[in-house]
Amino acid sequence: VSTQSSLSSGINAEYGDLSTHVWSELAATLPTDTFFHSASLAPDGNIYTFGGSEYCSWTDQNGYTRRITKRVNKLMKIELEIPPLLDKAWDVFYEEHSHLDAEEFLSLGVPEFLVRRSIQF
Repeated sequence: VSTQSSLSSGINAEYGDLSTHVWSELAATLPTDTFFHSASLAPDGNIYTFGGSEYCSWTDQNGYTRRITKRVNKLMKIELEIPPLLDKAWDVFYEEHSHLDAEEFLSLGVPEFLVRRSIQF
């Protein structure tokens, strides 16, 4: 049973240890103000949020500011610690070259342990 939990919004994020009932504000924010979303502390040490609602504002033809709430299905990540440079570099490289298969990565000289992180052999 996990003893850790997370709470986040576009304004702030909090991390709590349920065994001590202590919550701490994190120095992290989501890209958009989001509320009524789910959040989870994953085994990789990151907080992932999904869904929820966000505000949309615009000015109508009479100059009045209108504001509505819309549901979203965005997946966002809050990194609690700076990951190793190798991990970040691989994430960027793989995202740009995800169309390659395992053999092509290996032929480029990518170490097998990195290829195995993202591709099934």
